[in-house]
Amino acid sequence: MDKAKFLENLVSARKKRSLTQKELSDALGISDKTYSKWETGENEPDVETLCRLAAFYGVSPAVFFRSDGDESELEGMGAAEAARKCWRGARAPLLRGRRGG
Repeated sequence: MDKAKFLENLVSARKKRSLTQKELSDALGISDKTYSKWETGENEPDVETLCRLAAFYGVSPAVFFRSDGDESELEGMGAAEAARKCWRGARAPLLRGRRGG
């Protein structure tokens, strides 16, 4: 993962929607200090929180990892669909690990 690109896309997504860190952190149910640490690269969101963030924006979590920052093909899918896609993708490695055993 290109951490600098992730940070850039994280900040860009928030600013594009004219949100403050406080507004976004309140919407996600986390502290503004926690969110601030994500934007500075001091810490990273866990998978569950990344899914909530993507659902909040109505995009795929892949948006945050794209090198071109283009949200157009992923935007507007709606929070529920974004959350379903994220959870399905996050659970897949866990489910594959259980099948082998």
